[in-house]
Amino acid sequence: MAFSVNLLTTASDCDVALVDARSDKRALDRRVYNLGYSAEDAVENSVERAAALAAADAEVTALTSIIGTLPAGDLKAKQQTALRRATDRRDELADSRVSGPIATLARELDLAQAQAELAVVNAFIADVEARKAAI
Repeated sequence: MAFSVNLLTTASDCDVALVDARSDKRALDRRVYNLGYSAEDAVENSVERAAALAAADAEVTALTSIIGTLPAGDLKAKQQTALRRATDRRDELADSRVSGPIATLARELDLAQAQAELAVVNAFIADVEARKAAI
């Protein structure tokens, strides 16, 4: 994008424009860093959730088959309680998996937008510095 830097007629005008732009750049640098970290973390968490869900599925399957072979009594009751807990955990993981990829994609989009905005601010700073040098 071409900026109308020719409207800047003094080095002082350039300095004022640069102060604002550099402040924006610092904020965007922090935002890009934080979003990058957040996006990486979301991807790792998504992979971990998928593995935990597979493990929970296996646990539910194993407990279901074990309970069918047990006689009535304390052991069977304990295994049924364990099955309920495992089923609840599996359901929670399945629910988080639905929102997990969407949240990851949203973070990636935010990161890409912040990076694009940072590129524009960097171009603006370069144009204003070039104008200041030409004055």
